[in-house]
Amino acid sequence: MRSDETLTVCSPEIGIDPESNLGGAVYDREILKALAGLGVHVILPLPRGERHDEVAGWEIVPTPCHRWKYYEYNLIFRRAVGRLITEGRPIHVVRAHSASSTGPGLLGVAHRHSLPCHLHYHHREPLTIRNLIERWTLHRYDLITTDSDYSRRDLIQRYGLRNRIVVNYPGVGLACVPGPASRDLRARFGRKQVLLFVGVLVPRKNISFLLRVFRRLRAQGRPDLVLVIVGSGPLERTLRHEAMELGLAGAVQFVGRVSEQEKPDYYRLCDVFVFPSLLEGFGMAAAEAMAFGKPVVGANSSSIPEVVEDGKVGYLADPSNERDFVEKIAHLLDSPELRIDMGRAGQRRVAERFDFTRTARDLLEEYRQLAVV
Repeated sequence: MRSDETLTVCSPEIGIDPESNLGGAVYDREILKALAGLGVHVILPLPRGERHDEVAGWEIVPTPCHRWKYYEYNLIFRRAVGRLITEGRPIHVVRAHSASSTGPGLLGVAHRHSLPCHLHYHHREPLTIRNLIERWTLHRYDLITTDSDYSRRDLIQRYGLRNRIVVNYPGVGLACVPGPASRDLRARFGRKQVLLFVGVLVPRKNISFLLRVFRRLRAQGRPDLVLVIVGSGPLERTLRHEAMELGLAGAVQFVGRVSEQEKPDYYRLCDVFVFPSLLEGFGMAAAEAMAFGKPVVGANSSSIPEVVEDGKVGYLADPSNERDFVEKIAHLLDSPELRIDMGRAGQRRVAERFDFTRTARDLLEEYRQLAVV
């Protein structure tokens, strides 16, 4: 790569919908925007019909959609990137966002044309086929970035990796402007105290545990306390039934999936953000809550302690110990000045550590080193 040449990254994406709030999609969407903002030319092979932002510096290349399984994108993207290279397009780094659904195919085309290849890895999933593919793929990438030191250590321990693995913390993509919630939301919840959870309703998020914690809090004599659950997923019907069985039908509000434009209002609404998740590659929702000046009570597991500084921006608690969560949430509910202090500390922490422009600068330096080799 010449010193006066614009660095070009080819990053095929299965989906970067502007309305997606899935952690992986949010990370890719925002990091690629930030790289473009730093002058990187980003070529984005993307399945036809997939929604995307219009970003200066992005070049969208339509590809076929998969028919049965996401794994088909290994072949689809391999062909698309190979075609770009044979057309003489200057590509300096090939980037993959999944070690299974795109990683093997992109690895093959990058090696065939002697291009450095980078993979971003979020966190492990208990899926046998995916894990087998990961085991074969990860050793062969020139650079791996992860969302947290937890994920980096987990990769090394599970797969014995010796290639370069760099922690590349996500930023917060929302326009985080603290303030009061909308008039409609405030009218809906009145003067009630609000606990908030935001996330996909899947087992690792530990929502059944949270419902039991909430029941204990209500039993302390807190009739005006409500739990708002923002998000959808395969467990939604089960969780609604559990809330009824626990006698919480009127006190737990399942909002469902909300747009990225609506989500800030829910952060502004809450008094305490609760995050009992058992496994996170980073914990984007906790960082978003902190950016809105809200204290967090999160699990003391996986990557969450890297986001939530215990005793400073909120508390960490044992995600298998209901009493531990109850005590720490109750302490914050009963301490309005502490909530304000911790909320401000959380805003400072996000501004100092979790910023996509800073993340993109670090990644760009890695790319420059790769492109020189």
